[in-house]
Amino acid sequence: MNWPAISPDGSSVAVDWRDPQTGLNDLWLHDLTRGTASRFTFTSWTSRYPVWSPDGSRLAFSSSREGRLTLYQKATSGSFQEDMLDKARQVLPQDWSRDGRFLIEQVIDPKTGFDVWVLPLFGDRKPFPYLQTAFSERFAKLSPNGEWLAYSSDETKRTEVYVSDLSRAWRKMASLHEWRHSSRLEPGWQTTLLHRCGSKNDGGRGEEPRRQIRGRRSENSL
Repeated sequence: MNWPAISPDGSSVAVDWRDPQTGLNDLWLHDLTRGTASRFTFTSWTSRYPVWSPDGSRLAFSSSREGRLTLYQKATSGSFQEDMLDKARQVLPQDWSRDGRFLIEQVIDPKTGFDVWVLPLFGDRKPFPYLQTAFSERFAKLSPNGEWLAYSSDETKRTEVYVSDLSRAWRKMASLHEWRHSSRLEPGWQTTLLHRCGSKNDGGRGEEPRRQIRGRRSENSL
């Protein structure tokens, strides 16, 4: 089981599970109250990287049915219909804005590597780049209040966690205020910012416990 994602109400966990016979991944939902599991995707392609909508009614995920990982969503109510959200590039969903209007994407670009894009779920639904540089920006996660975006970048030639101020960016792409903390790989939020620290021997993948960064809004901190 990979990429566990807990539902907003804490009652279910979505995971992607690799079938040892077919070698394909499908999404499964684990009911934490009943202790049961049910299959969520039923296709002949790999489905991975689940992200819950804020109200728990939908899951966004990547599927390989277009020959590369493209973005889909599906209702958690039992419907079999899957709606394509973004097929123009190779996409992994990262997070869903708290108002349900935007999806944060990790896009794999042959020229710029890993970038962070934003997909509006209204209007013409045209995605736009939020962080697109010569460096790799990955594992983007929104803060609980939706005003900050934590992500990892190798800008300094080592993978570190950055925090970007989103308070104005939802309305307009403006100059960003960034704060950097020397750490590694995958950030996550839990009122204060958590990030997974990797050891030298595991390539920074996070075998060591998570460290906690307490946040306050100021010039050089959260």
